Amino acid sequence: MQAFRTIIWIIIAVILTIFAVANSQPVAVSVWPGYVAELPLSILIVLVFLMGFLPPFLFNLGNRWRLGRKIQVQEQVIAQLKTPAPAPMQLPTTNDEAVTAL
Repeated sequence: MQAFRTIIWIIIAVILTIFAVANSQPVAVSVWPGYVAELPLSILIVLVFLMGFLPPFLFNLGNRWRLGRKIQVQEQVIAQLKTPAPAPMQLPTTNDEAVTAL
């Protein structure tokens, strides 16, 4: 399974490299009035992709962490509920004859 994952990552890296080389012409991007940045098209596409991908990814990561904590707390509660309750105390039995003699 690890070898398959490595092969997939190598294929993705090769495709991204070919894409970056094919789209290396500079593009002028007006960031603020009076400021123009010239970036290679491939870098600009990757930056735009990351700007759209990272916020939901980080939000989802936070939710997964929060829900994982809730699950951990609930599992601890379940474990506590599964432990047997202590046996009720046995009161010493009294001898009815001794009680009536008094």
